[in-house]
Amino acid sequence: MIIGLTGGMGTGKSTVLSMFRKSGCGTLSADELARKVMEPQGAVFGRVVKKFGKGILKRNGTLDRKKLASIIFARADRKRLLERLTHPAIIRLLKKEIADRRKRKGIFVVDVPLLFEADLGCLFDRIILVYASRRVQYLRLARREHLSPDEIQRRTGAQMSLSAKKKKSDYLLPNDGSKKDLERRVRKIKKSLDRIKGL
Repeated sequence: MIIGLTGGMGTGKSTVLSMFRKSGCGTLSADELARKVMEPQGAVFGRVVKKFGKGILKRNGTLDRKKLASIIFARADRKRLLERLTHPAIIRLLKKEIADRRKRKGIFVVDVPLLFEADLGCLFDRIILVYASRRVQYLRLARREHLSPDEIQRRTGAQMSLSAKKKKSDYLLPNDGSKKDLERRVRKIKKSLDRIKGL
């Protein structure tokens, strides 16, 4: 069974993915695939540098992800350009991973931040949406990414609305409380998935 895990920035998807991994599920992060295609020998590295310039590189020649993010979230057309360059390669890798995993038993949870925005819902048997209040989301992003309120607004505003995502999801997983609360909710969803898988 292939499960899609999604949610906005700062909602705690990586933490949830780790909890599913500890519960015995296979896991994958689409961000890992994105990093892979953007490595110097990756599928789209050269095209991205050509379009955005060598200013997006660190001194060692690797991608400066924070610098690139500041560029694409400042202008919507830059973000769309990057997505056109990278998404096809990332989605090809994602589909291959999912196809390989379908040959095996068990539950496989895939963290895909832009699952709905990239119209990938059809790849998954069930979809889990992780979300948090705007206040908590902003606090996490400010602490983790050292972003200003304006920068956070630009980045979170570039994604599909929470209400629209809720309508498209099978499981809603709020993450405003304690780690213990989150673990309890993850266990509950895992039990539900186990029951479905057993039918």
